[in-house]
Amino acid sequence: MKRCVMRMVVAWAWVLVALAQPAWAQEVPFQGIVTQDDTPVRAGAGRAYYIVGEVDAGTKVQVDEVIFGWNKIVPPEGVFSYISKGFVDRRGSGDIGFVNEDRTEVRAGSLKGPGESYRTQTPLLNKGDRVEVIGEEGAFYKIKPPKGAYVFIGPGSVRRAQPGEGQGQQPAPTPAPVEVEAAIDPVPSTPAPGGEVATPTPPPADDAVTTT
Repeated sequence: MKRCVMRMVVAWAWVLVALAQPAWAQEVPFQGIVTQDDTPVRAGAGRAYYIVGEVDAGTKVQVDEVIFGWNKIVPPEGVFSYISKGFVDRRGSGDIGFVNEDRTEVRAGSLKGPGESYRTQTPLLNKGDRVEVIGEEGAFYKIKPPKGAYVFIGPGSVRRAQPGEGQGQQPAPTPAPVEVEAAIDPVPSTPAPGGEVATPTPPPADDAVTTT
């Protein structure tokens, strides 16, 4: 009987939490704008997870889910992942690599190095998957987070972008000023005998007085 009551209490608690969230928080995905400078980006939805980067106010982020106020976002610029060197074959200049083993783990990169980077990102990579190598540290390559990898920003740090905001719109180009001098036809010069250029004599004004 007690277990049944506890289950009902827990169920109602979840319902109340869901109802307490504003309606817009349920509508995902959406374009978000970071509201504070030096906002930490974490490997998981909670302050217990390690920091993988920081973003400043005004940064645009793609929010794909909201979990108890935590914004699940596509990794922003500067955030990276770690993958073991043994599972990547680099090609060409080394910037591109291909995974050589199925179900290869990729870990969210901690700012403190691979030793602190324990959280596995999903989905796992498979043989032949392409990765972009941006650096290396010890036995790991630093790579751009693969498609499907996510990181998190805390509650209250992201607001929903207004319509038309954060869409990468560019202002209309300002027309170049018209140079008046270019629109005036110059008076042609007439070569004078001896190779000198004669300066044309301007016509007399209409109101000039002629003396005889």
